[in-house]
Amino acid sequence: MTLNIPFLFAHVLVRHLFGMEEKFEASIVRHLRASLSTLPIHTKAKCYIQSERLSLKSRCKRAQYS
Repeated sequence: MTLNIPFLFAHVLVRHLFGMEEKFEASIVRHLRASLSTLPIHTKAKCYIQSERLSLKSRCKRAQYS
């Protein structure tokens, strides 16, 4: 997930205009925090997948030379 600030701002603005969000500034902060909280999880997962790929490649190379 990438953090898309213009989309986030537009999303909260539309919700505010249609009466779904009462406090505009608080909503922006809440949605931004929720978006930011998911980024480290994605980054950790991506790093884990990359390390697993490298591990698999090295195991395959070792098996070829054995």
